[in-house]
Amino acid sequence: MTIHYGWKIAVTMFIFTVYAQTFRSTTTVFIMPIHDELGYSIWEISSAASTNLVIYGLTVPLSGLAINMFGPRVVIQNCCLIISLGVLLVPFFPAHLTLIWGFMVGPALGLSIVAPNMMATRFFDQKRGLVVGILGGAVAAGQLLFLPPMVWVTERFGWRATSYLFAASGLPMAGLARYVLVEWPEDVGATPYGSTSSYKREITPKPPFLMALATYTQNTFLKPIRTWTFWVLTVSFGLCGWTTLGIIQTHMIPTGIEHEMPPMLSASLLTVVGLMDLVGTTLSGILTDKVQEPKYLLSTYYLLRGIANIAIPFMMGPTLSWPLIANIVFLGLDYIAAMPPTFAIATRKFGAAVGPPIFGWILGAHMIGAAIGAGSAGYMHDYFGTYDGAWYFSGVMAIFAGLIVLTIPGKETHYLI
Repeated sequence: MTIHYGWKIAVTMFIFTVYAQTFRSTTTVFIMPIHDELGYSIWEISSAASTNLVIYGLTVPLSGLAINMFGPRVVIQNCCLIISLGVLLVPFFPAHLTLIWGFMVGPALGLSIVAPNMMATRFFDQKRGLVVGILGGAVAAGQLLFLPPMVWVTERFGWRATSYLFAASGLPMAGLARYVLVEWPEDVGATPYGSTSSYKREITPKPPFLMALATYTQNTFLKPIRTWTFWVLTVSFGLCGWTTLGIIQTHMIPTGIEHEMPPMLSASLLTVVGLMDLVGTTLSGILTDKVQEPKYLLSTYYLLRGIANIAIPFMMGPTLSWPLIANIVFLGLDYIAAMPPTFAIATRKFGAAVGPPIFGWILGAHMIGAAIGAGSAGYMHDYFGTYDGAWYFSGVMAIFAGLIVLTIPGKETHYLI
């Protein structure tokens, strides 16, 4: 039995997403060691991480254009090399943490993040929600699964050793991208998975860059921003970033340390989140394929996450408790579960051709929301002397997101202006 080439693409994009998102783990692991060794405040280090997320978010909308113009192989391969180089430079130039994390690694992450979903749209007509769910799970898997080994290496050999190991891992990832990735199914004599026998893609010559940029901006931003659906998805997914990457991924370990929990145990909590996210996001993709109105799934995810985030300060302590374990398992199942229904709403409302690039703008808001969440949590910690208020506020933001997504209309019948 021949394996459809789309699954090879999906596996490669899963591995790449895990690799790229593991960078987010380095920022979490390095907060306390850099603070202790170099004397930088939590706010200063959090600001560098926040800058990374802001630049990441601002460049995400251009990811679709980059993939269309240069192809996934070129984009992914070069982004791998830039991310590795950036992480390698941190031990040599720690005073320029914001410059390296923000303005070097940030664009590389942003220009590549939409590629997995774009490739899923190109290579899968059937099981697209499942593939998007699995790739969404790779986001948290990269961010969280490697935290314990990173903490272990950092505690025994120092944070610089962790930087060197991660930087070295980028070379085989770049080689894999060069070997496997192609732009369209036809490039390997295939059709999208589950497509009809009459499938035929209309091939048009690539226009000059400025013309392509103008057309891309018109179709994927200027028209969608006139719709209520776009703004609801953008705001809610921004708050999704605030309540996951911003608070859970960036500040869970420092929160545990604040409550006298050992660093390895705090990191293990995030590993559980990452493992459960692989399950939760995959199930979310399957459910998204089956439901007619994904907004109800989306609302449920956000409302329950809000309650779970608010409960964290009450449950955290020096040792594990069953309520804390149950809450962490749920947060894992819910962590990136919002991605499949958000992506589905974007593609159903705006069409399969421009839906993925539009999702790039929405995903950019996710990263900017994460940046605001990470930075505000660090500021609130320094101001109040505790992380409790940051967790409560993130819970309120998630509940607000759950309420506004219910206002998405069943059909997009008109533009706002």
